[in-house]
Amino acid sequence: HGDANDWRNLVGTGPMMLTDWVEGSSMTWTKNPDYWGYDEKYPENRLPYIDRLRALVMPEVATRLSALRSGRIDYVGFIGSTMIETLEQVESLLKTNPELRIWPAAPGSNNSMGMNIQLPPFDDIRVRKALQMAINLEEANNGFYGGYADIVPQGQLSRHITQAVIQFEDWPEDVKKVFDYDPEGAEALLDEAGYPRGADGVRFETDLMQLARYGTDYMVLAVSYWKKIGVTVEIEVEEGAAFGPRRTSRDYRMMQTDSAAKVSALGWAGGMRFLPETQWNTSNTDDPWYNAKFEEKRAATTMEEVNSITKELNQHAIEQFWSLFGPVAPRYAVSQPWIIGYNGEAEMGMGRHNTVFTR
Repeated sequence: HGDANDWRNLVGTGPMMLTDWVEGSSMTWTKNPDYWGYDEKYPENRLPYIDRLRALVMPEVATRLSALRSGRIDYVGFIGSTMIETLEQVESLLKTNPELRIWPAAPGSNNSMGMNIQLPPFDDIRVRKALQMAINLEEANNGFYGGYADIVPQGQLSRHITQAVIQFEDWPEDVKKVFDYDPEGAEALLDEAGYPRGADGVRFETDLMQLARYGTDYMVLAVSYWKKIGVTVEIEVEEGAAFGPRRTSRDYRMMQTDSAAKVSALGWAGGMRFLPETQWNTSNTDDPWYNAKFEEKRAATTMEEVNSITKELNQHAIEQFWSLFGPVAPRYAVSQPWIIGYNGEAEMGMGRHNTVFTR
């Protein structure tokens, strides 16, 4: 039928049909009258329930908040990546619109940082450890997230994926202590690694690439902690169109990344993050042991094998400190009180978002 460059060529068998697309403005789907599916919860009800779904393109947070207040939009949240990122924004909304329904969730941490370990100073594990030790996770949680963030250290997979991770309390003691706030210990490690303070008090300067839509509040705090140990970091905020290519080409020294993902061990966070050939390899790793272990996972024939190998992969990355852990802060979906049947769901099956709306 051609290609996807013209949306009018798209063909499918789903519950909704794409019937309009205004570039940079909106997308509209209408009910497929011949859809074959029924509601799993109420098998007598044929899907979809809605007649029309319209997604409005609103890049600015302030615009989305205003549209919620006026009732112009029914929903912002995980579907469409329009989550409200801060507790302050939620509290502000509820002051003017107490009837709004708030759905907090923490699908993972966007406050972690990858370090390009092929470049100095990040090729030295002592430097990577020092930067983690310099961050006061408890203070950050209380100051920015009202105490609601999860600050138990985790790897690429969430600690709640219990079958595929080793819990923090079972990590080696020398690994656990790196997550204690210890600026003096961090300075000692940097001295040992050959990065003493200069006459101006600075040990080294570097940069941190940040995806614009996540905001910079936490990163600014992290930079202030690092300044105290003599490390100067400049934040470079990039929109997605520039962020993605720079990530893929490894054109950065540090970058904002994800951790503690609540996904299956079969997902990207189950080991693909640190493979040299993937675009998600935000630490630019090429570790022979890790690569070979992941090939074992590819060949696994049972979920028990998959989970066991994933534990090893996740723990190896943690103990190498390929990325820095940041708080798993709640983000919020918001729906209007007239939306019926929605209970805060983000997806129904891996990556299946719009199916939520049809129900």
